[in-house]
Amino acid sequence: MIRYDIIVAGAGTAGVFAALSAAKQGMNVLLLEKTTACGGIGTNGAIAPYYDRSFIDLSADIDKDVFDRQDGSGFLLPLKRNCVSTELLKRAYEQELLKNGVEIIYRAVVSGVLSDGNHVIGLRWHDPQGNHEAGAGVVIDATADGTVLALAGAEFLEDGIRQPYARIYSYLAGDSLWNFGGDAGYVNQDDPENLSLELLKSAAAQVPEQFSEVEKRFLTAPVPGLREGRHLRGRETVRFSDIVHNKQTGNPVAREYANFDTHTIDLVFEDEEFYLFCVAALQWETHFNITIPFGALLPVGMEGIIAAGRMISADHEASQGVRMKGCMKHLGAIAGAAAAISVKKKISLSKVSSQEITALYPLPERAELLKQNTDLWLSDPVEIKEKLKKSNPGTAIWSAYLNGVTEPLYELLDESGFARVHGAFALALQHDKKALKVLRELVEREDQTRSETLRNEPVREPHGAIAAYLLGRLNDKESFPLLCSLFENSRDFFFVSAAWHSLLRLTENNSELRRSGYEVLKSFAEGQRKIPPFRCYCGEICDATEKMKSITLKHLKNITL
Repeated sequence: MIRYDIIVAGAGTAGVFAALSAAKQGMNVLLLEKTTACGGIGTNGAIAPYYDRSFIDLSADIDKDVFDRQDGSGFLLPLKRNCVSTELLKRAYEQELLKNGVEIIYRAVVSGVLSDGNHVIGLRWHDPQGNHEAGAGVVIDATADGTVLALAGAEFLEDGIRQPYARIYSYLAGDSLWNFGGDAGYVNQDDPENLSLELLKSAAAQVPEQFSEVEKRFLTAPVPGLREGRHLRGRETVRFSDIVHNKQTGNPVAREYANFDTHTIDLVFEDEEFYLFCVAALQWETHFNITIPFGALLPVGMEGIIAAGRMISADHEASQGVRMKGCMKHLGAIAGAAAAISVKKKISLSKVSSQEITALYPLPERAELLKQNTDLWLSDPVEIKEKLKKSNPGTAIWSAYLNGVTEPLYELLDESGFARVHGAFALALQHDKKALKVLRELVEREDQTRSETLRNEPVREPHGAIAAYLLGRLNDKESFPLLCSLFENSRDFFFVSAAWHSLLRLTENNSELRRSGYEVLKSFAEGQRKIPPFRCYCGEICDATEKMKSITLKHLKNITL
């Protein structure tokens, strides 16, 4: 059997740099890619200009070379300033890999894992020449969805939540290439039928009914820009709660500076703290310094295999902040370096130290990546109180929550306007029932006022909907009839979904409400009623009826009458 030092599965954003990094350490590297080009969504997906910073010299050198060569090259450029040609970038990646001795096989689909107990020792794959297998000192899974790890029997942090995907398309008008697209809808890539239908739908939506004479050529990215899939259960995990509560620890091997960019506005289906952070505390746009420990790349209970890419061990919420392309390139290089150290020293991956890795690929020292997250928040109760009176109170709401500030805020409940509302939100986050009167009033009048944020993002919900959600957090039994009426009669998705969420919680937590709540929810789940649609982040009109019914039925099974 042929044997390589390292086999990399997937030649996407992380995989290219995993293979390059290992090869530059003198390793004999095989790179398997199921498509016909390198670069993943950054090339085949035509998502070249987004979230793409060069944290490592390997990436910076290639990008500069392509940028310098693209004028007059004949390759089409997207309509983005300082953006490289995706077609030229594909070739640049391939040339750099071949120059460093990496063997590339395209149209190669991994079909199996060779193992000795819990130790991965090689891969099987199928390509146009047939079925093959090869041994390896280390296997790097850079498939983005953890395909090889799944075949090897690794554990995953599954939550079943998927995010919108992007589709990019372009046309020529005169001598200019116009780039369009963006979020195209929601998809579950683990469901072949759903994926196929969604891609057909998005492709059809991108084709105009007829082309004008100036539209000379139409180009569609061959692969969708999927944002999320499986997440490895690693020896260490990047957690959203640790980041927003200033509890990140350990010796990181990578950093990212980003917000938690979900690209959704149906956050009522997300984790409660994520909803509180993004919606009630208006923090969707706040950027954090996120650190990634080496253990997040290593699967629990397995040796000989390491993850590189978006499927590292990060919970669903935190993963939105570490999936950016610059970070993925850095993680690929780290995985390649760790694999090379393991092979050279004949030690397990778990014995490779963070210091050895960062000696090869130092943590980026950019100013934003060195910021302290603690500097984001207010500590003075007087300052917090004053900030809550403003139209943009997000920092103060979360600061009050982090610092347990309650009593100084009670006076705000007797004021009017923003002060009264924001004070109630800050108290409700802390389970303080003095907020109830204000919250009930907001729900009764279906208050449509929205607070401000830096960019006034589409995830901002009206005050009345936020209040409906928070009534459930406070387990306010007296609001049960009000929430039932809102759930059954409102024509606004945000109000209906927030009331529904609170009804689920009240029904589960209160024996005296259980029967009546069960009947209301059961009637909805088994009936013909449609939930009001909403316009999602990508502009598509979305219907959450079936999703809400499915979640409701799961909850009803756990309710004992």
